Amino acid sequence: MPKIKKNRKVGLIGVRSTPKADRAPNKPSGRPKKHSGKPSGNRQNVEQNSQAALAHGANTNSDNRHGSKKPVQLVADKPMVKSVPKPKFFSPKEELAAIEKDPKLEALLNKVDNGKRLKRDEQDYVDQQLSRHKTLCSLLGISSEKEDDLGELEDQDLFDQFENSNLDNFR
Repeated sequence: MPKIKKNRKVGLIGVRSTPKADRAPNKPSGRPKKHSGKPSGNRQNVEQNSQAALAHGANTNSDNRHGSKKPVQLVADKPMVKSVPKPKFFSPKEELAAIEKDPKLEALLNKVDNGKRLKRDEQDYVDQQLSRHKTLCSLLGISSEKEDDLGELEDQDLFDQFENSNLDNFR
């Protein structure tokens, strides 16, 4: 028996949907090509463009290039300032605690305590935070420590007057 050489060609495995005889000979196989965009060199063909523009009633001096024709400002009028979103608090107590824990405010107050001068924006920040702190304290009925110290001194003075008073004057 002769030896048969192996090949990779495989015959028709399945059944075709339409037999070859039923197919139209002039019909191209597969889908037609999709055409997208304008043909190359379209902008350089001035005569064709002008005739097409006149037919459509458009301006004859129009430019077919894509994009905006609006002039771009090269120098900014105002510097861009990033707005920091203001944190929202549910209660004045939480806002007061946040102000007291603010590391930026603490650093600036330490700077003032050391006798250093603050920049204008830093001073504005300190003033704003301290005024808000004072407002929240008055809202919550909290008095500052300095006022408490003054009250204790007044109480101490009254107590000293009472102890040192001469009762003989009242008889």
